[in-house]
Amino acid sequence: MRESIGLFYKPNTFFMLYFLFLLPVYLYSNPFFFEVPPPQTDQGDFFKKIEESIHKSHILENINNLFEEEKKEFSLSELELLDLKNHLFKRLLRGVNQHLFSQNQKAELVKIHKGSSCCIVTTVDGSTNRNPELISQMIKNLDALGFNGYLYYRIAGFPNPTGKEIQYASIPYSFKIFLMLEAYKIGFKEILWVDSRLMPIKGIEPIFDVIKKHHAFLVKDKIMMRANFLSRALVTLTTLTGVNPLNHYRIATPVFGLDFSFSTNLEVLKKYYECCDTGYPFLSVFPEEHVLSSIFARYQKTFPFIDSLTSSKFKNLWLYDEDISLEESLKKAQKKQFFFFGLGNKSQFQLSELQLEKKIHKTRNSLFS
Repeated sequence: MRESIGLFYKPNTFFMLYFLFLLPVYLYSNPFFFEVPPPQTDQGDFFKKIEESIHKSHILENINNLFEEEKKEFSLSELELLDLKNHLFKRLLRGVNQHLFSQNQKAELVKIHKGSSCCIVTTVDGSTNRNPELISQMIKNLDALGFNGYLYYRIAGFPNPTGKEIQYASIPYSFKIFLMLEAYKIGFKEILWVDSRLMPIKGIEPIFDVIKKHHAFLVKDKIMMRANFLSRALVTLTTLTGVNPLNHYRIATPVFGLDFSFSTNLEVLKKYYECCDTGYPFLSVFPEEHVLSSIFARYQKTFPFIDSLTSSKFKNLWLYDEDISLEESLKKAQKKQFFFFGLGNKSQFQLSELQLEKKIHKTRNSLFS
């Protein structure tokens, strides 16, 4: 965003109070609302109808109206409004533009080596933006690393563990928690979300050790910034969580873990569903991260955050392909012993060329020889 936006776009006490006064009026008028079609015997047909219903909804109109509201209340120029939209719009429409239907649609639980109570979850949507082969590559890497546990994944579709989550399909990035909850319903306690582009290249047992000991694996990022929120999100989050998000750090969720047997995490889930019911808390550039961060801020004395800048054990968590040289990026990640290597938009389609699992075997053999 342009610097001018950042300069004036700061908390406005009157504006916050104005929205708090209106809160009961709009609290349940979810801007991401769409008509959920009746269940279908064929899951493919059902998700096709979900997509159609989302596209026929007023979500796009609702989001545009919220930007106009922001423009009016802060006297934004057309150029400043455009800056704001460029900053937020694509992320807010992630749920609207996702592809729930795919010919390759499936949900599967994969046992790796001996298995355990530890489960990794991930997903790839039905579009061509993500290579579904990322899933099989992740399994190969985990196998090469000697991981004992399970991988639960989805290709397309939408996690619906209690039957009500499908109504939140249009809410951007809401699915992470729901997929984790599906794994919990299957019978797992320690569950780790890993973005599908993040390939494990180092043993991840220390991460699960943190989940078992501290009931969560929460990676501390930067302090939450006003310019990353629409006003409705900030006010609703403050009201629902009882904390001001701007006073707290954001949790980065490319890798994010929870112990679902811990009672406080069930309270976190309950509050998360409240945020989904209203929809407004997700109106930000980091939708699910801002929501989860605000909720966990209520329990900051219960859950220690992992600070990768100061932690000796988790100093290097993930490194994404730098689009310079794929081999060079990977060698850097392995040399510095990152836990995960993030594949880029191009390199995710070069898996056969990369042969990541063979490089892991080679590295492990050299370490133990």
